[in-house]
Amino acid sequence: MILKTNRQKAIYAGAASFLISVASAAMFCLGLMIIGAVLACAAAGFYMLTLMIAPSGKKFYFLIPIASAICATVINSFSVTVGMIALAPFFAGHIMARAAERGTTKTGAIVRADAAVLAVFTVAFAMEYKTVAPSAIIEAVKTYFAELRSATEEALEEMDFYGIMSGVFDLSSYTKEQFIGEIITEMFFFGEVIIPSVIITLLNAFSYGVTAFFALARRISKAEQDGDFGKWRLMPSHFSSSLAVSSMMIYIILTLVSNMTSSSAVAVISYVVLNIVIILTPPMFICGVRGIAGKFKSPRFRGSAILVTALAVGATVILPVYGFFYGVMFVALQGAWDMILFYRIQKIKAREEDSNNDENDV
Repeated sequence: MILKTNRQKAIYAGAASFLISVASAAMFCLGLMIIGAVLACAAAGFYMLTLMIAPSGKKFYFLIPIASAICATVINSFSVTVGMIALAPFFAGHIMARAAERGTTKTGAIVRADAAVLAVFTVAFAMEYKTVAPSAIIEAVKTYFAELRSATEEALEEMDFYGIMSGVFDLSSYTKEQFIGEIITEMFFFGEVIIPSVIITLLNAFSYGVTAFFALARRISKAEQDGDFGKWRLMPSHFSSSLAVSSMMIYIILTLVSNMTSSSAVAVISYVVLNIVIILTPPMFICGVRGIAGKFKSPRFRGSAILVTALAVGATVILPVYGFFYGVMFVALQGAWDMILFYRIQKIKAREEDSNNDENDV
């Protein structure tokens, strides 16, 4: 992907990335984490555009991350760790800008940005705890979960969760303490099991958000393309798509089997598969939504689009507790299958072109 250079627009985009980054640091300081994360994505997206349209001598624009890190450090009571973390969005923007310019796919750029952000957070962790030993990371995670568990227990007590559920289910065999204790234990055991996939999913969500804000920044600035590079789309690999389909089907089967057996082996395998499903579901869901929207425009495929949409909505509304998750999985399965068919068609076309070339040579 190549964009035409424009010094004035690059200065404006760079200034926007700096100001948004400062606003993000302020939100984190106020405890507004979600707003801060969204603004960090926006800062990275504008910085990505800055580097892609800046003329030669781009080293000047590398001062923006440094200035932003200094501001974040000051805003958050001179926390050097926070200042280091403030660099993460700019690392992501820089990596994705270089990847896009070299013709890397959006999927490849997101993976590289994930690695860059993870590296920055690892360094920030090392600065905070003076170590990167696995035992220290595990201990920090345990401490975090202990604090979160205590806060969740207090919240359930305040909202009288036991009283609310007693109006729906027969809880006469449980005391209030026993019921809340079991709910908390089950909730946090599940949360600890899926930590790896949650971390990867959050990284993917952040990097994908950067690409979304880059597209928005490009539209606002009306940056012009240099050459025809088409749409920069999320295109999971054939292997990822096949793995998504197989892991989702295996998880559904294991879920049914686990209800009929107490085997620890089945439970362990199901949690491993669940982590794979959680990681692959978001990109496949995006492809599924894109594919379903396209099918609605075609009279030939409109029926299948209506069926998948009905299944997803039906699962979300009818199935208890995990209905939304299964609804998303239906759409993700459609997206994964669409990608498998796409690569299959591409392979057939390549084979036909090779065959035609051989005939022409003869």
